[in-house]
Amino acid sequence: MDTPSSDSGFSLKEKTAIVLLVEASILVWGIFAISFFGLSKKAVMARGSPAPAIAYPSASVSPSESALTRVAPPTGAPTSLPKSTQTPVPTPTTTPAMPLVSPLPIDDDVLVIALLGRDTLNGSTLWRTDSIILAFIDPEVKHIGLLSVPRDLWVQIPYYGFERINIVDSLGERDRYPGGGPALLNQTLRSNLGVSIDHYIRIDFQGFVRIIDAVGGVTVNVEKPIRDDFPDPLSALGHSWLTLPAGLLHMDGRLALSYCRSRKTTSDFDRSRRQQQVLLALWRQALNPETLTKAPRLWAELSDAFETDLGMGEAIRLAYVVYEIGPQNVRTEHLDYQAARPWTTPAGAQVLLPQTEVIRQVILDLALGPESSTAGTGQ
Repeated sequence: MDTPSSDSGFSLKEKTAIVLLVEASILVWGIFAISFFGLSKKAVMARGSPAPAIAYPSASVSPSESALTRVAPPTGAPTSLPKSTQTPVPTPTTTPAMPLVSPLPIDDDVLVIALLGRDTLNGSTLWRTDSIILAFIDPEVKHIGLLSVPRDLWVQIPYYGFERINIVDSLGERDRYPGGGPALLNQTLRSNLGVSIDHYIRIDFQGFVRIIDAVGGVTVNVEKPIRDDFPDPLSALGHSWLTLPAGLLHMDGRLALSYCRSRKTTSDFDRSRRQQQVLLALWRQALNPETLTKAPRLWAELSDAFETDLGMGEAIRLAYVVYEIGPQNVRTEHLDYQAARPWTTPAGAQVLLPQTEVIRQVILDLALGPESSTAGTGQ
């Protein structure tokens, strides 16, 4: 017989089902699970090690290397990057020099998870990462920080050269980089910003829609009217049109996906904010008593809606941590033009050039949690 807990009235079995549901719902953009109970940081992605030496333009010094962090190039020569679809401009400038960076002094207790939302259906061999969110989870002070990384951020990809960050995960998978796309993304983040990830969660459009619908949709406050249209692989027409009035709206999975993807009316920075908004709304919906009663069934239905390198034991242990922290102790940040400035590449592509030190300070502020006294760039 299960023994009811003294604080909530739930039995042990019911409580386990609850945290598994919370875990599944949070996975939409990825606050899933990583165990901090006895998990060795060395067993994941070696956060504190120096970044591998890569060729930055105009740089005269190479960063030091470590046997723990050196990664061999992908098997065979990397294939060419996808061509840009932007209209060329008549007078492009040369690529500016990117500074060499050192690892950020993030405490070992703070776990960093990359939350990757890909823009194609399962089975595709090439995709763009439509959403990149870094989650900083501190179990000691019970705080979570979320940082949205712009998909158009212009970065140096080890062994490939400069490209948008949204192609990194796909390149690593396609070219069989050691450790796959997440490992290549980890090397890229470490080389450009000095931050390393411990684990990843990847979800595509279809998985996103399934999870939102499974918990009964989400309620979101739309701050300004939105009108947009964009390619939609889930639509029979291959295209979707979006018209939303301002105000409080309850959204199903398809509508929430369109709301997260839209940027024509506003900007990519605002889209990052809306993605975080939907994530937190989903989290709150998962804690609804009516949703919690469906926890075991929903977990069984949704366990194949995402990809991750986390084991079930790790997931369950961290799920309790995330459940205790709650959405009220989450701080969200998205980068603005102070941290990522518009720039035109020599090929004519419109991208965002990272202001490295500004971004690094935002990351440190999020990792420090309530102890930080410095405001970020885009709360």
